[in-house]
Amino acid sequence: MKKLLGILTIGLLFVGCADTEIERTGVLREKAVVVALIHSPSEHHTELTRTAYDHGTGITATDYNGNTGYKLNEHLQVTTTEITEKFGIAFQCQHGTFTVEGDQTKHMVLYNKLSQSVGDTVTVLYKEFYELTYEKVNGKRTLVNRSLYDIDFIDAQK
Repeated sequence: MKKLLGILTIGLLFVGCADTEIERTGVLREKAVVVALIHSPSEHHTELTRTAYDHGTGITATDYNGNTGYKLNEHLQVTTTEITEKFGIAFQCQHGTFTVEGDQTKHMVLYNKLSQSVGDTVTVLYKEFYELTYEKVNGKRTLVNRSLYDIDFIDAQK
């Protein structure tokens, strides 16, 4: 037991020597071509489905697609599925192709703003987030790794 405790303590010392922080850039700009506009309208379905799992409540169950519904009997349920409307734009820049999509108002506004811009070059505004990893080397805090882990799309301007 003492040996295991010693190994764990030494392991924690090594892990404890590194610390991390997040670095966020200022607003960056890059030219990109609007490749495609993507729109998925909202959908609402109510259907009779086969029950896969009974919740044990006597009222609800889950069908084979993972949707929860109201049980009619041991094998059947009424399932309602709601799919929200989504908007998206595909861009081509010097680093490759990327999409911005979602169901929030900002996505719809961007979609409408660029609705007549397929094939046009726009300026994309974004921020990059980096994870910085530091270690103590000879008593000094030293950067040992800087990794891009997220990009925050802000806007696309004509």
